[in-house]
Amino acid sequence: MDTAWRYGFWAAALTAMLLSWCCVPELISPPFEPGDLRPPAVVDWRSSAARELRIAFDEAVRAELADFACAEDVGIAAVQAGTDGRELVILLERDQEPGKAFSLSGLAFDLHGNATSFILPFWGHNPRPAGIAINELGSVASASHPDALEFYVKSAGNLAGLAFYVGLRGDYDHRYIFPPCEVAAGDFVVLHLRPQGIESERDELSDKGSSGGLDATPDAWDFWYRAGGGGLPDKNGALSLYDTPGGSIMDALLYSDRGADSTANYGGFGTASFQARATAIVEAGAWLKAADRVSPGDCASSLGITSTRTLNRGSDSKDSDHKDDWHIVPTSGISLGRVNSDAVYNP
Repeated sequence: MDTAWRYGFWAAALTAMLLSWCCVPELISPPFEPGDLRPPAVVDWRSSAARELRIAFDEAVRAELADFACAEDVGIAAVQAGTDGRELVILLERDQEPGKAFSLSGLAFDLHGNATSFILPFWGHNPRPAGIAINELGSVASASHPDALEFYVKSAGNLAGLAFYVGLRGDYDHRYIFPPCEVAAGDFVVLHLRPQGIESERDELSDKGSSGGLDATPDAWDFWYRAGGGGLPDKNGALSLYDTPGGSIMDALLYSDRGADSTANYGGFGTASFQARATAIVEAGAWLKAADRVSPGDCASSLGITSTRTLNRGSDSKDSDHKDDWHIVPTSGISLGRVNSDAVYNP
C-alpha cells in the first residue's frame, strides 16, 4: 500500500508541473519603447542686438532657416545654435527699428525629433535705453485729475521699448510700451492711464509742449495709455518697469494702506494676487523687505492719498528700493512733470 500511494503522489505532482509549464506564456520584448515624447518649450526670448534675436528653451534644440519667418522689413539671414545648445540665435538681414513691435514664427526640434512651433512677439532693439524710475503716483482719481504716473530720467537715452506694468512681467493687469523718444537726464515723463480720448492728447515724441488733455505738462514728456480699461490700483498695488517687455526689471513700487500688523487674508495683503506680485518683485531684487517674508508693512504707505495728495519720492528722486524713499505730499501738492515736493502730509 505504501509503495502504491507514493507512486500515485509523485505521478500526480509531475503531471501538475507539466500542465503548469504548458500554461506559462513565452516572454517577448515589447514592440515599442516610448522614450522622450515631450517637445521642447520656450522659456525666454529677447532682442539682444540690432540684428540679433535670442530664444531660450528648456532643453537642447536644433532648427533650420527654412522653418522661420519674420517681418519683411528685418528679414532673417541665419539661424544658429547658442553655446549651450538650449538657445537659438536668429541673425537678421537689417537693423531693427528701436521699440517697433514685430513677430517671429518658427519651428524647433529637440535631439529626439520632438517639434515645437511658436509665434513670439519682439520689440526692436534699443541700443541706448534711458534710465528712468517711477517718481510720483496719482492713483486716486478725480474728474480733474485722472490716474497718472510720473517717471524721473536718471540717465539720458531713448524710451523705445521700455515697458511699464500694473503688476509685473507675466502677471499684470495693464502694460504700456513706450515709443521712441530721446530724453535727457533730469527730464520727467508722465504716463496718463485714463485719457479722455480727445484729439489733443498726443504722445510727445519730440516736443514737450505739443499735448493737451487733463494734467498734460508743458515741461515734461506726456504719453497716453490707449488700450482701454486703464487705471492704477487706488491704495494697494504693485507696479514695475522693465528695460524691454521680455527683459530685466528696472524699478518697482509697492504701496499699501495696510501695515505690518494687518490681519487681512493672504499675509495681510488682502488678495492672493497682490501678495504674489509683491513677493515676486522682492525676489527680483527690485524692492526691499524687513523680514523673511514680505508684508504690507514693507510697502510705501498710501494712507491719506487723494487726487492732489500724491505718493512721491523726495525732490532728489532718491531710489534705494525702499518704502522710506516715498511720502504723501499735503493737499494740492501734486507735481506731475515737475520736481517733487519734500513737504509731508500729516493727517
